[in-house]
Amino acid sequence: FMKDGQGQHILSMLLYHIAMDEWSSDILMRELIQAYRSRIAGQTPIWEKVPRQFHEYAMAQEDSTLQAHIQYWVDTIGKIKKQPPLLPAYATDTEQHNQRDKEDVAGAAIEFGFTASQVEQLNGLAREYRSSLFYVVYAAIVLATHYLGAGKKILTGTSVACRQDPLYQDTMGYFTNVVMHYTLLNETLTIKDLVQQVQNNIFKAQEHADIPFAIVEDHIRAEGEEWTESPYEVYVQLHAPNALTGAFQLDSEHDIRFKLIEPERDTAKFGLHFEVYEEPSSEHEHLRVVINYRINRYNQTQIQLIRQIAEQVLTHFIDINTHSDESKPVDVRDIRRQLSSIQFPAMAI
Repeated sequence: FMKDGQGQHILSMLLYHIAMDEWSSDILMRELIQAYRSRIAGQTPIWEKVPRQFHEYAMAQEDSTLQAHIQYWVDTIGKIKKQPPLLPAYATDTEQHNQRDKEDVAGAAIEFGFTASQVEQLNGLAREYRSSLFYVVYAAIVLATHYLGAGKKILTGTSVACRQDPLYQDTMGYFTNVVMHYTLLNETLTIKDLVQQVQNNIFKAQEHADIPFAIVEDHIRAEGEEWTESPYEVYVQLHAPNALTGAFQLDSEHDIRFKLIEPERDTAKFGLHFEVYEEPSSEHEHLRVVINYRINRYNQTQIQLIRQIAEQVLTHFIDINTHSDESKPVDVRDIRRQLSSIQFPAMAI
């Protein structure tokens, strides 16, 4: 506990991500608020039920099932090497040499956002495609990497909640795991089919997400590969509306406010980490896309171009008119044509 200049008490909590996931944040705040209100009223908190504990979930894992999951990933992904950075032509020889430094995890971040009305259009597109906002944004990011030279078969990673078991819906712990998948692209692929492909790939991957992904990565690493970290270059993560920022009111009508202090992004776990934040309380940045990147893998020319292409692809998704009888389905080639006006900087020599 601390006190500010006005004598107000401040509770500061440091939460290690290894101990709890984002889902647990909602449980934590819900129970902390209930307990605080009870104590202020001179009462002992009464809980409707005691949830199962995380160690029970861990003990229930079956070795035979986990082995089957390992085999799924080996069959689906194959034996692979670490994916290279995007836009290599914009890196100097010295920068390309520095990219091979596996110990350098120094990072930085750049971001862009969309207004409430733009996000509503993206949500409308998601409804039309029978999908969700996350899969639409995810598909746009994958498509942007395709235009940036990632190829026609793109490997990406993402987070999944792993909360399918109803017995552990109210359990605090770190259930979140990582899955990866390929997205296959061609010029005539419609945006609707791209969104559906991404969604189906992640749904399928979740069925095999019980095993710690560090073990999966060990099994799919190509023979002789020197890298020991995640093989994908691009990671896409959705952050649900933040339960650690808000307020509640006591019976005395006194407001208790709380706020998440975002960590400094001076390190990066992945080459390119796209973090997508829903911000319902913000009119001008209803959706934020933060690109956390390794500075030894991307210089300013590269990262500004990546940001520009990703933002423009999402903007063109917003402009898709699915209700016009005269319009044909928008495909990969159509979006590429709309990006043709972007001026690419001179390449490194």
